Amino acid sequence: MSSISWEIIARINRWWINPREILEDEQVARFYQSTVKWDPNIFCVDDLVDGVYTLRGPRQVGKTTMLKLFIKKLLDKKYDPNSIIYVPCDTFEKFDQLLRSLIHIKERMGERKIVLILDEVTLVNEWQRAVKIFVDQGLLKNVTIIACGSHAVDVKKGATYLVGRRGDAKHPIDRIMLPMDFREYVEILEPKLVNGVAKLTDITAMNPLKREALIERLYSLFEKYLITGGFPRVVDEYNKNNQVSKSTTSDFINYLSRDITRLGKSESTARAMISAIIKQRCNPTSWNSIAREIGISQPTAKEYGELLSQMYLIRPIYRPNRTFTRQEERKDKKLIMRDPFLYHIGTIWGWGFPEIDIEPREIIIQNIEREQQHIVEMIVLEHIARNNITYYWKPNRELDAIVIKDREARGIEIKWREKISRNEIRETIRTYSKLPLKKEKLIIVTKKTYQEQNNTLLIPAPLFLIIKGQKLL
Repeated sequence: MSSISWEIIARINRWWINPREILEDEQVARFYQSTVKWDPNIFCVDDLVDGVYTLRGPRQVGKTTMLKLFIKKLLDKKYDPNSIIYVPCDTFEKFDQLLRSLIHIKERMGERKIVLILDEVTLVNEWQRAVKIFVDQGLLKNVTIIACGSHAVDVKKGATYLVGRRGDAKHPIDRIMLPMDFREYVEILEPKLVNGVAKLTDITAMNPLKREALIERLYSLFEKYLITGGFPRVVDEYNKNNQVSKSTTSDFINYLSRDITRLGKSESTARAMISAIIKQRCNPTSWNSIAREIGISQPTAKEYGELLSQMYLIRPIYRPNRTFTRQEERKDKKLIMRDPFLYHIGTIWGWGFPEIDIEPREIIIQNIEREQQHIVEMIVLEHIARNNITYYWKPNRELDAIVIKDREARGIEIKWREKISRNEIRETIRTYSKLPLKKEKLIIVTKKTYQEQNNTLLIPAPLFLIIKGQKLL
């Protein structure tokens, strides 16, 4: 196909004839049938300027659904239905085919203001060349382009190719959609629980009886979150069936395998890397140590680690340098899975699924029983690092995380146990006291204990995780 025909575009963009047809769209209809009504509002009407945006994130996070819901919002605000054009790019193979279609659409629409959504754009080889030429030809006037792809690495590389050709796109021009964190998960399932709770002081000022009741309610939700993580499809399936199906697990792993193969990398090496990272259990490690464990070179381990990070599967947490101004990349680093369901997927994949017949549910139950402490630590570290400059620190003993802003620090230690001894608390305080920065109250994230002690706060993980990440300092 040299370009997508106008008839096909019209058939896909059903809202041109009747705006209410958006409700019949497959993704939109599935959204309203789901128990998970999560719409993170990545784009808004104010973003409709002459410019080029990109959207990336991990597989199965719901990017296409979010874009279709954005179209519905525009229609609800009486935006011209014929000016919203959704183009599924899986109909193209080469960039010149995409380019011809973009030019054809622009010529057809004339000077009318249009929103052009290019979904699955990473399926087009060198898609960024088509967008670059389109912009260089002066065709961006009255056009907002949103380029979205399931292959996060390709979207990121494409965005770097478009430097200087983004028009008036508003910051951030490259947007990211990640799985729901625990607060977002609670906001979807029981929103009243987090009403009026955003900052640490909202919790410390709370009536003690109300706080205890809140902890119990959050804890029951957190037990489910440990299984499903923040992927809407997984949460919905678990809500309906009280389990995650084999087919859903298989879909996640197959998408993962396909992306890695498409990048010309070894699936078996990527699988071994993820297994090795999970086995580290949040302990600081190096690419060299992982390389030795799985029998590859250090440069290869680093290359694959960076790739998995760009795919939003893992996150490295580094030590700070001596001046606490940047990360020390050559030192050992903590490597965490960025969502609890990704932790389960990595474990299941490492066991040989889908080549070997494994019951994913049994592996997930085993993870929850045996590895819960490490899964919780990963969840807490990811929650902190999404919105803060975050390091781990180890003068002698290790402090799990320090958040730094304007030479001010907040220390966080994670102790997911029924009881924490006074000696453990004293040792953590002693380690934190060595930090040569202005220090805010130390936070010790616990399993169920809530206790305020001078400059230390012990707080259960589910309660800590409803604090908005950017509110820690």
